[in-house]
Amino acid sequence: MKKNMTATQGDYKPLSKLAKSKLISNLDAQRLNSNMSLSSYLEKNSIKMNVDKRTLKKWWEDEKDVELKSRQRIETYLSDSFTSNTFVYLSSAKELYQRIRECSYYMIEAVWEGDMTSDKSQKIRDVYEPLEDLILEIHSDPNQIDLMDVVNREANLIKRCEEFYPTLKREFSIFYAACPQFMLKEEDILDISTVYTFCINIIPQRKLKQRRPDDIFMMPRIKGIRNIKQEIKRKHNSEKSI
Repeated sequence: MKKNMTATQGDYKPLSKLAKSKLISNLDAQRLNSNMSLSSYLEKNSIKMNVDKRTLKKWWEDEKDVELKSRQRIETYLSDSFTSNTFVYLSSAKELYQRIRECSYYMIEAVWEGDMTSDKSQKIRDVYEPLEDLILEIHSDPNQIDLMDVVNREANLIKRCEEFYPTLKREFSIFYAACPQFMLKEEDILDISTVYTFCINIIPQRKLKQRRPDDIFMMPRIKGIRNIKQEIKRKHNSEKSI
C-alpha cells in the first residue's frame, strides 16, 4: 500500500552503541546543568515521546529488552541525528483534547493512500478545518470567574472533540508527535514551549488490518508551526473586520 504525506517520510535506523552512549552523556550533562533529578527528567520526557517512564529508564540504563517501537520513539525525540518525528495514534477524543491542551504551538500534516485526488483533498479539508477550530477554541480564554462556567465549558469542549472524532461514515484517524527542541533552534521558540504536530490520516483503519495503527515516521514542515495565541488573535481580528 502506497502512503503519501504532506511532509517527508523518514527512515529509522537505531543508534549505534557508541552514538547512544554519547547522546546519554550529553543529555545527562544538560540535565545536571538544569538541576533536574534523573527521575523528573525521565518523567518529563517520557510523556513527550509517549513511552512509559520505566521503558525510558531501561533504555537510559542500556537494558536489552526495549522493543524497537519504543526505541524509535525515544531516539527520534532525543537525538538530533534524526530529522523525522515518530507520530503516535490518538485512540480517543479525550486523548486528543488532552494533547491539544498541552501544546502552545501546533502544526497539522496529512497522510493518504495513493495519488492525491479532489475527493481526498476534500476529506482532508473536512477534518483539517474543525481540528484547527478545536485547537484555537480550547486555548481561547473567556475570562470566566464562576466555577460552574469553567467546568461546563470544559465539558462542552470535550463533547465537541467527541462529536468531531471518527465515525463509520467519517473514516480518518489522528496521530501526533512532540517536536523536539533541537528542531526548533531557528524558530525562536522557548525551551518551555510544547510544540505538537497533529497528523490527519485518511487511510481507513479497515485497510490497515490492525486495531491500533503503526506509528508514522516523517519529517514535519517546521515552517508550518503556528503560535496558538497569535492564531487566536488573528482569527479574532478577522471576525471583527467582517
